[in-house]
Amino acid sequence: MMIKQLLKLLMVNVCILFLVGCGIDQSDPKVVAQEYVEAVYFANLPRFMELVDPDDYDATDDYRLFIAKDSTAKSNTRKHRGGVTLVAATDSYVKGDRAHVRVKVEFNNGERRLLSINMHQKDGNWYVNPMSWARW
Repeated sequence: MMIKQLLKLLMVNVCILFLVGCGIDQSDPKVVAQEYVEAVYFANLPRFMELVDPDDYDATDDYRLFIAKDSTAKSNTRKHRGGVTLVAATDSYVKGDRAHVRVKVEFNNGERRLLSINMHQKDGNWYVNPMSWARW
């Protein structure tokens, strides 16, 4: 019985590692916008760097905060809001290599935000214009 439980646990861990190792689908601007908001909120620098064109890193305050280790994850704003209950792309508009996506964010304290995010496409992948969206 114990061996079966260990095997199940091992299988679950292998599946988790596989899913974590997979990148995101950058061919869908809604997915990219949603992932970007989560990356900024949870201070996920590797994910942030996947979703922003390297040419735009220095153009954003978020990147500077990540590098300075003073990101949203440690901010009083995040502590005040008590975490996120929902991050969902609500609608998108795509025209050629440009896209505009709105992302709904709900916080544990009941506060809600509707963020507008602009993107551009490069080599088939969508990248967030980090200067295009309003702060929390």
